[in-house]
Amino acid sequence: MYFEYFIVCLFGLIFGSFANACIYRLPLNLSMIPASMCPFCETPIKYRDNIPVLSYLFLKGISRCCQKKISIQYPVIEILAAILSILIFYKFGYSFNAASLFIFLLSLLILFMTDFNKFIIP
Repeated sequence: MYFEYFIVCLFGLIFGSFANACIYRLPLNLSMIPASMCPFCETPIKYRDNIPVLSYLFLKGISRCCQKKISIQYPVIEILAAILSILIFYKFGYSFNAASLFIFLLSLLILFMTDFNKFIIP
């Protein structure tokens, strides 16, 4: 039982990381295909520095390539997505409704944060 919640939490963290990429890239019309890059110096981020939440903690919120401060938004969104995934799984289990609700709420989170950061959604 706990293993299932652990897996659901991991998926939530991964989708939270994807949500961060959407929040950053979509308003700038950047492609979602290339690997993640530093928002300051545009250096590609190594895989070991792209682990949700853990990389932020290990790097102490500082970019490895240019030593600039990384926004706290990144781990907060990842943790929020993980919490959402756990709560939805707790209520609905493995179901189409659970997947649909998670996608819907993650989309709302992306829209909210995009508007919060850029003020471009009417």
